[in-house]
Amino acid sequence: MNKLTLLISIVWLCCTSCSANHNSGTEYVRLLEDNSFELTENTTPIQKRIYQSFVNSIISKNTSPLDTMYKELGNMYSKNPSNVIVYWKAYLLYYKSIYYIQINDKDNSEHSINAGIKLLEELKRKNSDDFSLLALLQGFSTQFQSGIMAGRISSQREKNVKRAIELDPSNIRAYYVYANGDFYTPVQYGGGKKVEEYLINAYTGQCVPAKPEYLCQCKRA
Repeated sequence: MNKLTLLISIVWLCCTSCSANHNSGTEYVRLLEDNSFELTENTTPIQKRIYQSFVNSIISKNTSPLDTMYKELGNMYSKNPSNVIVYWKAYLLYYKSIYYIQINDKDNSEHSINAGIKLLEELKRKNSDDFSLLALLQGFSTQFQSGIMAGRISSQREKNVKRAIELDPSNIRAYYVYANGDFYTPVQYGGGKKVEEYLINAYTGQCVPAKPEYLCQCKRA
């Protein structure tokens, strides 16, 4: 996993969702604040639990911790279907793909990342965070493609991250994803021109606590 991809993952760990407007994450916060929306009896933030499952998978050298967490998310969705749970399922599949890359299992890594992409692509009424995560996964998936297909996925990634910024110009994760994609796009294809600009945009963002602490609000200063 390259350094910028790791950096983006860390950014997602710091701030899980923007809520500058209805389209960019307010719905997620509303759902999490709704007493009828029972995510889990475990009060630990979902994202931290996913990351801990990833760490446990690395330690145990198998995907059982991630699979158990994915099953729990599936049970949560069956009780309360919501975009936010689909978001976390896709996010978990991203880490599962990273796990497989770490053990040099490219086939399962590709399968996992494609499954995450499919979940987000089929999601209706996507908001800024959904588009940002989709773009992140698409960027990660290009390593499994070449030629025309890689170019097609890169174009889709750029389209989705632009849509994320359009829906919420204060979404700092969208700028990190954009910077990452621009950095690794070959110069002959127009890459490397805006990476600094978008990293600065992301760097000037700030996170403020939200209640409950499943999410935080991340906005550019």
